[in-house]
Amino acid sequence: MEQSAFPVDLLPGDYVVEATLSNECGPQTVRDNFTISTNRNVAILTPDTTLCSASDTLFIQLDGADSLDNCLANGDPLINCAFIPAEVTETTYTIQVEGTCVVSESITINVIQTSQLTLDVPQTSFCVEDEPVVIMPSTGGGEFIGRGIDSTGTYDPSRAGVGMDTITYLVEFEAGIGESCPASTSAFVEVFPTIAGDFQAIEWDGNSVTFDTLNMEGVFTNIRYDFGDGQSSTQISPTHTYAQAGLYIVSMSIGRAGGCSFTKTDSIIVEPPPIASFQPISEPRGCSVLEVEI
Repeated sequence: MEQSAFPVDLLPGDYVVEATLSNECGPQTVRDNFTISTNRNVAILTPDTTLCSASDTLFIQLDGADSLDNCLANGDPLINCAFIPAEVTETTYTIQVEGTCVVSESITINVIQTSQLTLDVPQTSFCVEDEPVVIMPSTGGGEFIGRGIDSTGTYDPSRAGVGMDTITYLVEFEAGIGESCPASTSAFVEVFPTIAGDFQAIEWDGNSVTFDTLNMEGVFTNIRYDFGDGQSSTQISPTHTYAQAGLYIVSMSIGRAGGCSFTKTDSIIVEPPPIASFQPISEPRGCSVLEVEI
């Protein structure tokens, strides 16, 4: 048997390797068999391509492969060499072939993830008198559809009017020459009607004043009176007692769903209580006159 020092260059074929070691117990020989196979060229017939995430399954076509060879997508095996766009999350995949002594080039598959199309909506609840806002899509070049929104993505609650609106954005991603991937996404917004109103002092009792709403427009869900002296109330018709006479700035604020609010401010004057004084006028005889000044 030929004796060689390793490493050694070997041609394809079957080999037996034998190693002998000697010690005080005598020589010991170990043998092993191995085979060196020739490289197998496996061609990927499927070209580089771009797919939509909603595209059908792509079966990778191979030439020169055997039943034990596997297709890999970014290092992960593809069962039956089937690439399923709907089940992947990345946008670029390198396809290779794995097998014993396989030599193969790779291809690239790009996947347009249409499900990742989103809308950035600053708010979803509006009052009809709110200022317009801009709704931004994650990918430009598309078309907006819905009440109150223009081609630039500007949504105007006053133009949309009261009610629930669906804002839809449509776009087509280029997937190759003459091909595209249609995608759409939607957002839901609601516009609430205007609320407004007034209030008045309906009853006075010394320094105690009772307030009530007047000419209310729309439905409100909360109310707050600020009496101008640091005190407040959330009753619809509160009675408040001022510690002293004076001029007070009173405000009534109402609110409702959607962040709609309205504030009315007015002033009241709390007069000091009247002071009565009197002085009897004495006469020598007859009745006296009692004069009272208020």
